[in-house]
Amino acid sequence: MDFIGGEIISGIIGTIIGALLGYLGKASVDSYRIKKRNKFVVDFFGLKNKKKTRIVHSVIFDNIRNAYAFPMCDAKVTSIVVGLLESIGLREGEDFAVNSDIDLIKPDGEFKAEVMEDNLILICGPKRNKLTAKMLNRLPKIHYELSESSDKSRNIIYDIVRNSELISTQDSGNVSTSGTLIGHDFGLIVSASDQVNMNRNIVVLAGIHGSGTLGAGIFIEKLDNIRELCGRRKQGLIQEVVVANYKGHMDNITNVNLA
Repeated sequence: MDFIGGEIISGIIGTIIGALLGYLGKASVDSYRIKKRNKFVVDFFGLKNKKKTRIVHSVIFDNIRNAYAFPMCDAKVTSIVVGLLESIGLREGEDFAVNSDIDLIKPDGEFKAEVMEDNLILICGPKRNKLTAKMLNRLPKIHYELSESSDKSRNIIYDIVRNSELISTQDSGNVSTSGTLIGHDFGLIVSASDQVNMNRNIVVLAGIHGSGTLGAGIFIEKLDNIRELCGRRKQGLIQEVVVANYKGHMDNITNVNLA
């Protein structure tokens, strides 16, 4: 009985030790993955400078409600960015803030002082986001240039290398008038130091239309994509375009890929 009892106890101890080693091994792998994730998120958003970060989205004026509204695509991208920052331990209100562009404009029409000091994550292009429009001149332009169309109806993403404008389905004249809406939009992803204040970083997530902005946000939601973007950084600049395909509705994104 003593021999059998000893075997049972040894078996139990072995099981416990095995489970403990398995747990420690998994914890070690999880810790490694978390550190890798944090590294890429910090690198992409340029957070090594330890400055406060400000997420700035656009708003549109609702004439029916006589009030400003948060565009759906901007809201979804803001939620994605907040999730990424919180995943590395940052806290809203302490480490980062979320504002609309008009929240940051003083009565005299100028932007508040903190706008010129904080890291910025700008959501939406210059057509709707006034701060994006102001900051574009502070970013290097190597492959793509973002601007507002002369008639102020849309954003323009211009391919400097190919000397051509990127055209979304909505602007191509090929939009289907019957059946299911199927098309694509383009979104620009930029991360670079402010060329006027090199001590802070500016990120831009902006499409030709809202679907392109949403596509840019959906693309960075995946860690593998952030890793790829960081790997493509050249001379301190990330500047890539994604193609966002949609079906049924322009904010129903089916897939997003680098152009």
